[in-house]
Amino acid sequence: ARRGILVKGGVHLENARHVRMVAVDKTGTLTEGRPRLTDLETVSALTKDEVLMRAAALEGSSAHPLARAVTEAYAAALPAVTDVVSTDGKGIEGTVDGERLGVGSHRFAEERGVCRPEVEAVLARLEADGKSVMVVWRDREALGVIGVADTVRESSVTAIAMLRRLGVTAIMLTGDNATTAAAVAANVGVEQVRANL
Repeated sequence: ARRGILVKGGVHLENARHVRMVAVDKTGTLTEGRPRLTDLETVSALTKDEVLMRAAALEGSSAHPLARAVTEAYAAALPAVTDVVSTDGKGIEGTVDGERLGVGSHRFAEERGVCRPEVEAVLARLEADGKSVMVVWRDREALGVIGVADTVRESSVTAIAMLRRLGVTAIMLTGDNATTAAAVAANVGVEQVRANL
């Protein structure tokens, strides 16, 4: 109770000794949950600031930690967005100043047909660094790639090691791609990962 955890009934505490596997979310559980924008690479004629403005305008309507990282990185006033469609776990699309735009995960960008080879190369490099990536696009054209990083909680490494000593396996769940997920899991000490959720 002092730690803010309520277990309703002693039987549940007793049954906890039978637990052999625990599933934990990555963002905000194993990590601090305060991602920040670390990379922004343009893959179009637009400047970085123009790409960031479009991404921040779309992400302004989302409360997701990755969306907040994008909006916090853009200090100026944002244009209005209409016709917003959010696809859980993938991204968001909408109209900004007459342009139909999208911001989303690597997988979502592939579904939308905007991942040409030079975009894939940027994505692969950032993902290998353990960063969460987002592609910004207009119609069928990728405009830029955003990299966002979150800090692993120090307590996560300790907690995962304690679970392992108790014979409990931890599985990390995340909407991130498999490469980024594997990099974060390795830092924390989690051996099993379910990515692209």
